[in-house]
Parts: sequence; structure tokens; C-alpha cells
Amino acid sequence: MNIQDQITLLRLRIAEPATGGRFTDLQHLEFINDARRWWAEQTESYQVTETQNTAVGTAVYSLTNDPIRVKSLTYDGRTLDPIQPQEWPLRVGDDETLRGPPYLYLFFGKQVRLFYVPSEVKVLQARVIPYQAKLSAVSG
Repeated sequence: MNIQDQITLLRLRIAEPATGGRFTDLQHLEFINDARRWWAEQTESYQVTETQNTAVGTAVYSLTNDPIRVKSLTYDGRTLDPIQPQEWPLRVGDDETLRGPPYLYLFFGKQVRLFYVPSEVKVLQARVIPYQAKLSAVSG
């Protein structure tokens, strides 16, 4: 189903006339995008796995799939434990530069911060729930 078909279906469901209605096609498109985003957040039905190598001495890694949530994060095949920002000082302490195999991660924005800071190059694998790409290009 193309974008225009989705807008037509939305108009039918909300009893909106094809012309002269309360909403423009761009507003209908925003409603559809909002619904897709809500569905992705609520159902977690769309998951993506991304992989990258760590770098020695680097604690922060960017995730590329516009994640809503990180479902799991592994370092060299071992699952890391997620923590909340308020837990960081209690669990990590004052020296967040200690090196070794990470066992904790903090997810913020589109990044993860590892603790310990990796002391070897290993594979970091994230399973994330991404935001859906916005639909665009309404004709007419």
C-alpha cells in the first residue's frame, strides 16, 4: 500500500471527505507517522541487530538505527547489564576510566556507555527497537 492509499484509508476511517476536509494530506501523513511511532514503542515488534567493534580505551558507542530502546547488548558474546543514570555513581564510583571487560552499560540518546572501558578490541552487538522511518512525499 503506497502513502496516498494509506491517507485515503485514514480519511475513510475518520469520515473525512476527499476534498474540503478539516485536515490536509500532510496532516494525515503526520497522523500516520505518529501511529507508526506509537506502535513501534508499544509492541516492540520491530527489532534490529547492529554490530560494531569496540576500540581500546573508548567507552561511548553510537547506535545507528535510531533506537527507542536497547533490548540487549553483548560484548564478546557476554550479555551486559543495563543501568539507569541515577545508578551510575553508585555502581561505577568516581573512576569511570577503569579498563577491562565491560559488564554494565548505560543507554542514552543514540549511544551506549560501557563500564569497564574496553581494554581489547571485541565485538559489541546491540539488539534495538528502532523508531520507524517517517513516511514522506505526499503528492497533491
